[in-house]
Amino acid sequence: MNFSKKIKLFSFGLLLGIFFLITFLNGKKLSCNYGPESRVINNLKQKKWVFKKKNINQDTLDLIDFLENSKVVFNKSNTRKDSCRVYHLKGIGKYQEIIINAENCSKVVSAELIKS
Repeated sequence: MNFSKKIKLFSFGLLLGIFFLITFLNGKKLSCNYGPESRVINNLKQKKWVFKKKNINQDTLDLIDFLENSKVVFNKSNTRKDSCRVYHLKGIGKYQEIIINAENCSKVVSAELIKS
């Protein structure tokens, strides 16, 4: 098989694969969370949040926006627990004055506002 025929077959397979990816994955919300911080934040986004003290108004704090603009401080977090791990979330950017301890259980996140 000569080189030009190999290039044509490779190009055909590549275009066919791209077509199938565009067709089947169009409109899907896919994300690749490889780092530990992004995996924790993605897991926290998917759960229901309950604040321990009722003095915080959840409407004033947009949780999804806060989670996207926060960092997980693993030095202050307790990730060695078996049942509910506690993560120390520190806001960045416009949320830099907010610090939350989030207790991540199987279905619910119990949060405590440390600093506002």
